[in-house]
Order: sequence, then C-alpha cells, then structure tokens
Amino acid sequence: MGEELVVPGVGEIVDLSDVPAVVSALEALRDYESLIRETKSTLTRAVVEHATEHGVRSVELPNGDRAEISAPTENVYDPYILIEKLREAGMPETRIGEIIEETVTHRVRAGEAKKAAKANPAYAEALEESRTEQPRTQYVTIRKR
Repeated sequence: MGEELVVPGVGEIVDLSDVPAVVSALEALRDYESLIRETKSTLTRAVVEHATEHGVRSVELPNGDRAEISAPTENVYDPYILIEKLREAGMPETRIGEIIEETVTHRVRAGEAKKAAKANPAYAEALEESRTEQPRTQYVTIRKR
C-alpha cells in the first residue's frame, strides 16, 4: 500500500498509488466543491437580502463580529469618452496621459507563426529562437460515457 490521503469534506481515505481510486476521489471532491460554491452563493444572497431589506451594509452578530456587505457595483469608465470629455474641458494632454493609461499588448498567433515557419527556414529559425516552454497547471479531466 502506498501513501494515503484523507480527502477533506469527503472523508474518504485514498491510497495515492491506486489511480482509479484517486480519480474517483478527485471526482467526489469536485462534486463537493461545487456543492460548497452553490451553498456559499445561497447563504451570501440570504445575508445580502436581509441587509437590503433593513437598509444596512453590515449585520451585527451575537458574538460581536460584523458581517459586512461589499458594494454591489464598481465604477467602470470608458477611456475613449473620458479622453474626449477631458480634452473638451481643457485638460492638458500630459495630465490626461497620467489619468488614462495606454496599454499595448502583443500576442503570437501560433498557428499563423507555424504557417510562416513552413514557408521560410529563416522564419522557422526566428520562431524557434523566440520560443520557450512554460509549465502550466496540471489538471485531470474526467469524461463521462
């Protein structure tokens, strides 16, 4: 028997060398995780509804703690409209540049890069010289029949 693990919330003890048992436990844990998310969502809605009905943003608990309800909205600005309006209001361009951050990103379209590499050895060399491998988070997908 290999190393064992107690699966939290499920309570099952799994032999980590028994791959079918590990996959089964992983599936059970994912189901449990989903149930926890749904339950948290329901409980959160209940607290928010209570606070809304009473017109408060926090609820005093019997032990003296407070349950605080976060703001239901966030401000999102349209940078293009804001630039236009600030210019119309006479704001200097340097100040507008301090308020509106311009972000440029570049992304390699791997499929197109591979096509170019097949067409020209120099392109293939450029592609290879620019490529690095980065580890990704591993996961297991369980497919039902």
